[in-house]
Amino acid sequence: MGIFMATRVAQAEPSDADRATARVLAHEGFDAQQRGDYSVAADRFLRADALVHAPTLLLGLARAQVGLGGGDRSGGQVRTFELRRLL
Repeated sequence: MGIFMATRVAQAEPSDADRATARVLAHEGFDAQQRGDYSVAADRFLRADALVHAPTLLLGLARAQVGLGGGDRSGGQVRTFELRRLL
């Protein structure tokens, strides 16, 4: 059994431009996922999450990884879910 430790890291709030870019990337990821293009979907959700951390982006990424074959069989795009901003 592992122990999970979380620390609060001071992070700057994303800029309006970063939020807008993340929103576009998320839409592109969703559209790619709907077409069955899971590789593009995973890329877009990863890029969006790098700009703005949001659970919905990680959920989209997880769904894209399942479409790719899931888990560590997803072409090396394994993502660990992190606990963020607990407080």
